[in-house]
Amino acid sequence: MGRLRRKFSPTAVLAVCIGGSLLLSFGLGVAAATLIRSPQQLLAETAPPEKTQLTSEVTVGSITQSVLFPGTVITGNSIEVTGDAGFESLGAGIITREPIAVGASVGPGSVLFEDSDRPVILLPGEVPMFRDLTSGDSGADVARLQTALEQMGYSIFDEAGSFGPSTELAIQELYLALGYAAPMTTLPSAELARTPAPPVTPQAAPPASPTPDSLPATVAARVSELAFAPHGAAGRVTSVNANLGDAVSADPVLSITTAPPSILLLLTHAEASLVDPDSRIEITGAGISGRLNASIDRIEPSSEGEETADPMVRMVLAPSEPLAPETVWTRVQVIVTPREDTGAPEAGLLVPLSAVHSSPNGESAVTLVENDRTRRTPVQIVGSGDGLVQIISEDGAVTEGAHVLVGVS
Repeated sequence: MGRLRRKFSPTAVLAVCIGGSLLLSFGLGVAAATLIRSPQQLLAETAPPEKTQLTSEVTVGSITQSVLFPGTVITGNSIEVTGDAGFESLGAGIITREPIAVGASVGPGSVLFEDSDRPVILLPGEVPMFRDLTSGDSGADVARLQTALEQMGYSIFDEAGSFGPSTELAIQELYLALGYAAPMTTLPSAELARTPAPPVTPQAAPPASPTPDSLPATVAARVSELAFAPHGAAGRVTSVNANLGDAVSADPVLSITTAPPSILLLLTHAEASLVDPDSRIEITGAGISGRLNASIDRIEPSSEGEETADPMVRMVLAPSEPLAPETVWTRVQVIVTPREDTGAPEAGLLVPLSAVHSSPNGESAVTLVENDRTRRTPVQIVGSGDGLVQIISEDGAVTEGAHVLVGVS
């Protein structure tokens, strides 16, 4: 069988060639239109966006000039607790219980450490003990001890300032609650010392002097075992200077702060004159959320005999809210602003400093923006501060709520 061959007519071949040429021409045209741009088109595509006017609303208020000072967060009041170092380092004890760690919370009744197996107990009080107390003693120090025990929930029925049976019982209960025996003394009490001796007759021999074993034992409150701290004795340990097994020395075993952190400012006398109780004081910093109000807690003048020409003044500020212990020794910014009732100017129109410019004749002016149209109007400057300018509109065109030009973007 022979092969079948399809024959194309000349007309069909010509049609195919013409169609291919048309498609090729169309593709080249599209490519040329894509790659070739006119100068006007290139300029339009690369031109920067149109400028946008930046405006600010005119407000009403008064100018107050704030002053900024760097401050440091410091611990509140701090007390140092020592052990019984003995006389001239003879008979010094040993730390037999690890002191409470730095940062740990403490409160009334906390055992801070042990000195030769005896506890050192924290009590609330502004004034530390200066002598051992026992039954029959009296005085203001006894009254302070009784107050501390009452604040901790122990009942005292003795006369204030008189160490009697209920005071003795309260100390016993305090020690028993902590797992220790109360300290005892065999020294004659004040009541025993005041008891008159029986009369001596020729027929009877004088009574023998009591031996230490025969002396009555009584509860004692020992200076070496009771540490007093202000503000209810609730606080944190800020430093520890001894470890388990160390010999007790005259140096503090640990330090405690029982007040919230404060803010310390070191100021010259000129700077300190800008801060007074009538000022509005605010603090801000990394560990503070927003702005926190503060007040002057105390001012510590420079020490006498300081040789500097302008000695520094230590000013301590108390925040209105307690600062976190983690903020201690961090830096903060203190913003001091005069109160409105301490001579501040009367309220007026306020605009940003960037809105004020000089007109061709040298007068101050602002540019009003109204419905995308601008108009320059002269103003009189009353005062400036904190980035604001207080103005008076000479033609009355500037009013509260109007918008003034501050720049373009």
